[in-house]
Amino acid sequence: MRSNYERFNFGKYLEDIRNKHGVSVEALSAGLCDRSLISKIESGDRYSSMLLRDRLIDRIGATSEEYEKYVKIDEFKRWRYRTEIIRDIEEKRYADAEDKLEGYFKSINDGDALEEQFVYDMKAMLARLEGRKDADIFAEKALKKTVSLDADGFVVMQWLAPREINLVIEYSAGIGRTKRLEQLRRLIRYSDENDIDVRNLVLFYPKLVYVYASEYVKDYTNDPEWLSQTLKKVCKAERYLFVTNRLFYTLELTEVKDAILNCILKLKDCENAIGYEQFLENKTRNEDEHNLWTGLEKAYRVDMRTQDWCYLYHEEGVKCVGDVIRRRRHTLGMSKEELCRDICSFDTLDRIERLKMNPQPNRMMELLTRLKLSGEYQKTLVSVTNAEAKKIEENIAIYTNAREYDKALIEMANLKKINKSATAEDDQFLLMNETMIKYRKREIPAGECEQLLDRALGFTLPAYDISGDFYMTRLELTCLYNRIIIRKDINDDKLMRFVENMCDPQHLNDDTRDTRILELFLFAEMRIREEAGDWKGAERYGKILVLLELRCKRSAMLYSVFNERILIYDKRVEQGEDIPEKDIRNNDLLVATFRKRERANRQ
Repeated sequence: MRSNYERFNFGKYLEDIRNKHGVSVEALSAGLCDRSLISKIESGDRYSSMLLRDRLIDRIGATSEEYEKYVKIDEFKRWRYRTEIIRDIEEKRYADAEDKLEGYFKSINDGDALEEQFVYDMKAMLARLEGRKDADIFAEKALKKTVSLDADGFVVMQWLAPREINLVIEYSAGIGRTKRLEQLRRLIRYSDENDIDVRNLVLFYPKLVYVYASEYVKDYTNDPEWLSQTLKKVCKAERYLFVTNRLFYTLELTEVKDAILNCILKLKDCENAIGYEQFLENKTRNEDEHNLWTGLEKAYRVDMRTQDWCYLYHEEGVKCVGDVIRRRRHTLGMSKEELCRDICSFDTLDRIERLKMNPQPNRMMELLTRLKLSGEYQKTLVSVTNAEAKKIEENIAIYTNAREYDKALIEMANLKKINKSATAEDDQFLLMNETMIKYRKREIPAGECEQLLDRALGFTLPAYDISGDFYMTRLELTCLYNRIIIRKDINDDKLMRFVENMCDPQHLNDDTRDTRILELFLFAEMRIREEAGDWKGAERYGKILVLLELRCKRSAMLYSVFNERILIYDKRVEQGEDIPEKDIRNNDLLVATFRKRERANRQ
């Protein structure tokens, strides 16, 4: 029987998904590292940095976004440094970002291609944002760190990660127009023909299609085949955005879609063509969509255009392993003596928790296992060493987001069949999702739903303390959130304080925040205050949530927030409140548009 370390070791997972996707070691390592390093990582003989782990997974076409990553002390500090640079760029503190980039570059070890690529990529972004001419030079330098060009200057279409594809798009801006068209077409073909996780596709496909369509639509105004095919690509990009709750290039896509529809409607005999009325309907719907995002842009003073590509470098769920061990121990109410017994000395554990030393891999696994956590690449979903199960889980998430609940339940049944050696986390994931889907379909009452969620949470947390410095996985927090949101009228003081703490404004600017968890608890706070009749409080948290999502280019809770605002508005009217004019406009315009958009997406 394999040890926990062998079972949840990253190398085992990498080997599994590499074989499943049919990627050779040579193809995966091309331009990135020596092939022997991949073999050592897969055998467990070599530790890999977080940057390399994520790049390898992203190249294969899987996604690294669903994992909470436990890293060593130095690696955590470097991640914080990168996060500060990204935040400076997003908040338009370009001079500060330049200074930090110089300091970061000087600290890079010789030959670390990924670290150097990050620096040149950020420099290219800064140059593009400031309108400087050296943007193309930096983009090419960044690209060549891990990607090869052929004799004609085209990118060798090896296995590419989203960040590399973005660099190809940026590099293409500096080459000839005809050559650029061919390079973009090759990228689109690569995206359509390879098995790439939709959560990776959404990071580059909307930008790729927008750049391609906006650049060349004027050249093909009288070419119905090109217009039709490009319109399908735009719609595909919008679909990727919808199922992943993202907003990258959403506003720009509505504009280029309108330009394509205008060209189609102007073609000869178009009025007599089959589907003409449908084109008119699509055009009207697209205009509504455009008005929605421009309305939100004005109301919340957030630029809806995706001017930078910082979102590609957002790495959430990154934790220093020593900090996780300390906080998790507190959550379980466990003493240091209880945790370290038969694993390591008391002094060793003390030094690990105070971030004075990194734990050895096997010792780390033993500590995490005792704390009911799974490993260095903390899984928040199903077993990381089962690629087939991982793909089914991804489908469950996609179907659930799209509210295709029957398909999600079928996938869960398939997952149970193949996942013979399920862990507590696997059981927790399956029971929580199955319970919430049945509740949303109104197949089980709220009381039974609460009991099942308590049972799911108990798989990994039979007892827990959330009053102090706690640590719960994303899956556990999601389970607890569902437990809270089902009750609505929360009278548990401990849970109330917990929700208020999760919604503390300081978390909005915390580098280590998990946006997906933060938005859940902001919505929970909104619902709690709504149930208590605190309309202003509910509106305030609703606006904070919308602002957070727009800034992070997410749409996971937007429908829900605006649906709740409809209910709040109606209750205020029923009670005879004097409604401010701006609230009336928001309700009549923004909320109505969201309803229309949700109906269209369901169809």
